[in-house]
Amino acid sequence: MKRVLATVAVWTLAGCRLGGAMAPIPLAGPAPRTIVVWPWPVAEALPPELQQLLRTGLDDALRRRGYTIVAAAVAEQLLADAEPGGGLDGERIRLATGADAVLQLCVAEFELRDARGTAAAWDLGWRLRATADQTELWRFDHHGRWQRREAPGVHPHPRDEFDRTPVLFGDGAPDFRDVRDLVPWLHRFALEHLPRAGG
Repeated sequence: MKRVLATVAVWTLAGCRLGGAMAPIPLAGPAPRTIVVWPWPVAEALPPELQQLLRTGLDDALRRRGYTIVAAAVAEQLLADAEPGGGLDGERIRLATGADAVLQLCVAEFELRDARGTAAAWDLGWRLRATADQTELWRFDHHGRWQRREAPGVHPHPRDEFDRTPVLFGDGAPDFRDVRDLVPWLHRFALEHLPRAGG
């Protein structure tokens, strides 16, 4: 029952987006000019292929909000050159990338439920921190489950006009081919809650 409710909650949130603009969550400090996308998902242990998957679409989702960004792939090289052994603090991140804030994806859970990537469960958080003092400027958390819908057994548009039910534009829950489509959608959905640059 919990799984059903979690899935319904995800689709309900997605449906809210169709009704109008989503209200952003205000920043807790000055708006950053340049944001570096942290290239490594913050998690206890993730296999490299899953890390790469979870980065998919994060750069683009942040760009859509109008910010100047340092993309994850660029940041990975800049930060590796700045501190090959790790141990980066905010000042080193700022000097290496020129960014005054860093966006991190925090992964409490991301589980692929089948080998084909057609089902997943997640508990994710997006954190925007100032590089100067590590103050958290903005955050968004989201958890849920998804499973690709099976193709309907009957034709979705019956010939008999009396058998038809009205279908509203945009009606119905979003669906994805696999997790490679799901992950960018999750980033876009989350970052629609981030105030636009200059807004």
